[in-house]
Amino acid sequence: MKSIAEILAEELSQKLEYIENVIALMDEGNTIPFIARYRKEMHGAMDDTTLRNLETRLTYLRNLQERREEVKRAIENQGKLTEELTEAGLSVSSSVPTDIEIMSHNAGKGSTVKWLANHIGATFDQTMAFGDNTNDLQMLQSVAWPVAMGNAVEELKAAARIIAPHCAENGVAKTIAKYVFGREE
Repeated sequence: MKSIAEILAEELSQKLEYIENVIALMDEGNTIPFIARYRKEMHGAMDDTTLRNLETRLTYLRNLQERREEVKRAIENQGKLTEELTEAGLSVSSSVPTDIEIMSHNAGKGSTVKWLANHIGATFDQTMAFGDNTNDLQMLQSVAWPVAMGNAVEELKAAARIIAPHCAENGVAKTIAKYVFGREE
């Protein structure tokens, strides 16, 4: 499994060394404006926006990692996490505090959508997926019609072909009606 710094370097298209430097500076209590203005040699040419995105994602990924460990401990405490499951490569993730996703490291939303499309005989051009958080990114990258909900995080919106109305405004139904059936709702 990739480290948080490796994930951030990939997501932000930055050198790993710079990401690690910025994380260390943040962990020392330095502020984004200070890092942006006075520590350029530590991060290359990252601007305030990139540094804030890094900070936001760092917090999210650290919280996610902590949540994974909590879930893993809870499963272990119940005696459900067998050695066999651990050796098989258990992956635990969560996009919200009340949601826990446990799967193989080789499984994911993207590979599942590809499998399902193949299973039902759909071509790539016939695939559409909806997402609102970073745990949906791989899935959106696996379809011809990636849709980010209006309430999605900016990173997902950047990867989308379509921005749907907010979930609370029936965004999925409206988008399907428009792009699949050609009806404006």
